[in-house]
Amino acid sequence: MHEEVLASKLYSEDQRTRVLSNLHAMSKSVARLRNGTSDSTAVNLREALRIRLSILSDNVHGFVSASDIDRRDRYSSMQDLLNDVANASALLPPAGRKHVEETLEELGDQLRVLNTGLKGEKRREVEQAFERKLQEVQTELKGEDALPPNYCGSCYGAGSHENQCCNTCTELKKVYAEKRWGFPDPSNFEQCRRESRQRGTKLQEGEGCNIYGTMEVARVTGTFAISPVSRLPSAKLQRQAFGLGDSVSAFNVTHQIKRLSFGTDFPGQHNMLDGAWTHSPAGAGVSRYFLKVVPTTYEFIGGKSVHTNQFSVTQYFKALSAENAQAMVPTIAFVFELTPLKVRKTEQRGGTFVGFLTRACALVGGLFTVASIIDSVLYQSTRQLEKLNMGKQG
Repeated sequence: MHEEVLASKLYSEDQRTRVLSNLHAMSKSVARLRNGTSDSTAVNLREALRIRLSILSDNVHGFVSASDIDRRDRYSSMQDLLNDVANASALLPPAGRKHVEETLEELGDQLRVLNTGLKGEKRREVEQAFERKLQEVQTELKGEDALPPNYCGSCYGAGSHENQCCNTCTELKKVYAEKRWGFPDPSNFEQCRRESRQRGTKLQEGEGCNIYGTMEVARVTGTFAISPVSRLPSAKLQRQAFGLGDSVSAFNVTHQIKRLSFGTDFPGQHNMLDGAWTHSPAGAGVSRYFLKVVPTTYEFIGGKSVHTNQFSVTQYFKALSAENAQAMVPTIAFVFELTPLKVRKTEQRGGTFVGFLTRACALVGGLFTVASIIDSVLYQSTRQLEKLNMGKQG
């Protein structure tokens, strides 16, 4: 096998060195087992050989580097996913089940090809084909019709030319706005109905989102909120626009604040809400944070200064039941108020060089003083002991 690895074109020079190193370690372990060892050592050697054999199995298929192993693990996870889908497809009608099983078999074949250690452009082509097929299966299991690759949605007469495509509800609203036409009920359009169904599916699956960004705010009391609302005036109209009806519990306001700050950070700053976690056991709820923002100036030793802010926080949370949800919408709100006070932090050195020398001299002088006291005590004690000994001898 050593000779086969040397002659193989599957590996780069670095990868070939790793494979040969693994083979060399295995040969040493086998030699030690043949020469005879204690039971405990033999158990350890067999376990080491088992691990190295699994590594060698990966190497034979071209999975050598750390990124190769991670990719192999992803393929293994995909295979587990296909097995789960195959088990779930048993509940489908016979006609639909047959098509799903055929697609899963095709996906399994593609995974087996990927597990042979394909590289370069060929591997990317197979992975892209696998991703497309997997999306088709997901769409079909959700009860939706997969869009053809050349799909071109109608603009319902609002397009600038006859062949213009409006594939999403957003694109459709945009062409209507360009024509200065009023946009009717979204349920009249196929694109909007499809996206509404997809939103509903995602809500049922319990998916969340990550929100990040910056904003400029006036130096007055204000509020910014995260909520599933529109510009409609009432909570009832907002729920109708999003297709919620009375099921506001679909919006779970459980959240974690990774980072929240007002202005530039300075050395040693601690933002009170960094890493804060709020759980909403009932799903929907209203979570409010009342922030007292304190303007702060941090002055560095070099003369530069940073104008920023610190804040303290008080939290309020209320779960929304089906009754009180009629007039409220699930919200995460931050109410901030600037205080009239201002804090100034200034960096300062511990003292001058002359002061350092003075303290050092005082320390050395103190050491000498203590040493002289100890020496005097020892000397006097020794003299007294000598006198006592001389008196006993006389």
